[in-house]
Amino acid sequence: MNLPEEHCENCGKAISRRARANVFGERVLCTPCYNKAKNELARREERDNRPATSGQLKFLKDLGFSSVDNFTFDQASSTLDHAQQIRYFAFKIARQEWGLDLTGSDLRPIVHVAFNDSAMRDRIYNTMQQVHDAAYERQSQMDAANINNAHYEQPFIGDVEPPLNPRDPDYIKVRAGLIALGFGRKPGIITRLANLLR
Repeated sequence: MNLPEEHCENCGKAISRRARANVFGERVLCTPCYNKAKNELARREERDNRPATSGQLKFLKDLGFSSVDNFTFDQASSTLDHAQQIRYFAFKIARQEWGLDLTGSDLRPIVHVAFNDSAMRDRIYNTMQQVHDAAYERQSQMDAANINNAHYEQPFIGDVEPPLNPRDPDYIKVRAGLIALGFGRKPGIITRLANLLR
């Protein structure tokens, strides 16, 4: 009885009857593809389990995170990414509300409150991703419109970011936190009217 030839589900090569068909997960692979997949999995597991760098740990501690000594590289990267987006969200609110530059200011209390509320943390992260995407799109449009203009200077990405929505509940909470920390003031009638018209 002749059995049909097996084919590698990765490269499509026929696996001869004398060769060994290897099962990797739910896929049948030829020996070269099996070895490649096995080595890539081992590299990925090693990468996922490598410890955070000393630079990451220092930055996390500067942001006020404790108990981070056992963080993996990926855990530290994700935590830093989210914390930085929360911090930038607060920067943008201070600039938008009061024209303040909070560079170098201690925003750890705000970062921690927002970070520890996973829903708020994810919403702010997504909001800031949308802001960045819109800014890069606007910058690209301006670049294309001025391609033949010898005097054109590409704008700084922060200068073309759209404003945040002042009626967003996360905006309101972070603004209140900034006021509580003494960074801003309650918006006057002009600011409130401008925000309503946005």
